[in-house]
Amino acid sequence: MHMRRLIRLLTCCTLLGLAIAACGGPARTATPTSRTETAMVEVTPAQYAETPTGVATIAVAPTIAIPPTIEIKSPVHSTSSPELTASTGGVATSEPATAASAGTSATAAATAGARVLEDKWYADADQNGVPDFIESELGYDPAKDDCLAKQCGAGAAGSELLVKERNTLLILDSSGSMAVQLGGARKIDTAKTAIKKYVRVLAPAMNLGFMVYGHKGNNTEAGKAESCAGIDLLAPIGQLKRENIDGILAQFQPTGWTPLAASLAKAAEAFKGKADATNRIVLVSDGLETCGGDPVAVAKQLHDQGLAIEIDVVGFGIKEDTPDAQQLRQIAHVTGGSYYDAKTASDLDNYFRQQGQALAQQWDAMTCELNNSAFMRLCDESFLNKVAAKMREYEAKAAFGSPEAQAYREIEQRIQAKATVRQKQRDEAQGRFDQLQKQYFQLRDQINKALNDEYGKH
Repeated sequence: MHMRRLIRLLTCCTLLGLAIAACGGPARTATPTSRTETAMVEVTPAQYAETPTGVATIAVAPTIAIPPTIEIKSPVHSTSSPELTASTGGVATSEPATAASAGTSATAAATAGARVLEDKWYADADQNGVPDFIESELGYDPAKDDCLAKQCGAGAAGSELLVKERNTLLILDSSGSMAVQLGGARKIDTAKTAIKKYVRVLAPAMNLGFMVYGHKGNNTEAGKAESCAGIDLLAPIGQLKRENIDGILAQFQPTGWTPLAASLAKAAEAFKGKADATNRIVLVSDGLETCGGDPVAVAKQLHDQGLAIEIDVVGFGIKEDTPDAQQLRQIAHVTGGSYYDAKTASDLDNYFRQQGQALAQQWDAMTCELNNSAFMRLCDESFLNKVAAKMREYEAKAAFGSPEAQAYREIEQRIQAKATVRQKQRDEAQGRFDQLQKQYFQLRDQINKALNDEYGKH
């Protein structure tokens, strides 16, 4: 009796087990994971088994425990990768996934710091972020900004006229040789008169400063050390005005030696903190270095050290093809500046008059340039839209998540960063123009009137 009941009980348990197995077994409870620990895996066709009634059922996969130290950054897009398919029916297992992650890390490490794309992707002549070959494909000139406005005259210098401050340091030679008479007046007096006119014309339009050398000690060996060290910045940049120019020029007379190199070296201090400005030196001298320095080397260093200072040199009363003239020409040449040969007082006066006329032309050109700001903005937007479309074409050909795709995105980010800088510069130019617009015509007329008052009709 008991044996018969035991057999019935075992039979029921067996049937119950088969029924449970046929229905897919007990429900499994997945272990909660963080958002970054959840792998999105597409189910492959092999994971489906057709039943006689045509209803698809998903084969049951063993639970995959993902270690919390592994961060899965993107879904798996390949449905037939052997790394994801086990021999037990196409079910993903943890071991191959770990191996794949290790392989990806190794690839990333191997390509880190290396150029993934061809060299042409990194050639950017105009530094706008867009590879040169793409600009060429789109019909643009990769060597220049195609969205600059039309030329606005001989004085045009673009929006930099307002984006950048304009700084000019005047350096005057007051060595003993400047006491020599030329055309009925001492060289130093002629130079002072020319500089006064220049300042009266241009002080309202730019930041001017003044430095002098050779005015201390004397021109004997006994006074050489004092003279060569005697270099004074009498007016820091921005502080030389119409109101104080007479007083500044009255403070010295021609006396000693010519420390050209030391003067240029000290001039660097006057331009500290002005690397983002347009910086220029106008040097008036009648001779070469006499204090043992190398003014050409110092001038080149001054230009190359980040301030990009151009030096215009006015050789006053110097014979051509002499060591004096050759050295002064070289100072201008190595900085991208100009050399002006002023043989007479009239020549010196004419040089400074021309500087005033050039600025008046530039102010007119500036107005023309900035009135084209709307054109530049629209042109740049059109250019960037075309570049973006071209970049999408290349990115679409790259495998998702590949080093190439990442490299394209980095280039796009670089393009956008450069475009942001360009737009900021143009916005700043427009903002400064708006501020100056009210006083522009007054300032322009003021410069022209000063030119007429100081130099006569021009």
